Amino acid sequence: MLFFAIAAPGLWAGPNLQQISSDIVTRSNTLRTNPRSISSALRNLLSAFDGNILTVGTRRIQMHEGASAVQEALDFVGQQATAPPLQRCPALERSATRHARDQSSSGALGHEGSDGSSPFDRMMREGVRASALAENISYGILFGDDGGLAIALQFLIDDGVPERGHRANMFNQEFRFTGAACAEHSRYSPVCVVDFSNACPAN
Repeated sequence: MLFFAIAAPGLWAGPNLQQISSDIVTRSNTLRTNPRSISSALRNLLSAFDGNILTVGTRRIQMHEGASAVQEALDFVGQQATAPPLQRCPALERSATRHARDQSSSGALGHEGSDGSSPFDRMMREGVRASALAENISYGILFGDDGGLAIALQFLIDDGVPERGHRANMFNQEFRFTGAACAEHSRYSPVCVVDFSNACPAN
């Protein structure tokens, strides 16, 4: 399976990129093992809309779909089956770091590296040999100051992404391993890359 998706640009709310990278995995695993645990956070977001404008603290965020995307996410987690937690894979962390740093330098968006590489290419370079892999990318932090939770929420809600590809990747039971990395970005900081696969090399 190859599916690559990009979350909508947002606002950066925290400086500790290494901690955010780690927290993305932790928060995503919480959602996989207990999808309903995020329900109260989603309900809080629903109460903060004025049309398609979401107010989070002092920020006013223009969303593509507005409250309907959050309501859909709330309905989804109410019905979603649990999935086993993803294991951290150093090779996937390296491939994610490679792309995050590349985009930090170039200011580019998307899954193609400045050398023309695809996510598949970058994972292969780190020794990943898998039949299922994918990549999510988020630019900026939309939903609060807890970076890991905010980015997990971005992937879950997937505002403006009709196929909800980030959400599908995060809950895909075929994936067993993950690696995440964040870096500063010249336009939408931070850029956070999350790679997934169903295999991880020994080293």
